[in-house]
Amino acid sequence: MPGRVSVVGFDNIFAADLISPALTTVAAPLATLGETAVRYVLALASGNATARRRPTVLPVELVVRESTGPRGGRSRR
Repeated sequence: MPGRVSVVGFDNIFAADLISPALTTVAAPLATLGETAVRYVLALASGNATARRRPTVLPVELVVRESTGPRGGRSRR
């Protein structure tokens, strides 16, 4: 089944490219994620009930390595 299964991780940890096959990951801005979460908690703690209603979208990056196969690789029997 190798070549028919893709594996993707999250956080782009430093060891992702050290293993074999190298792990494809989603790299998220963890510092910005933490700062945003703290801002929301502080806003809610200070009585700002509308803080919960504002969604925040943070940028992410797909770091493609060896653990994913080619796009559209469904096998046909």
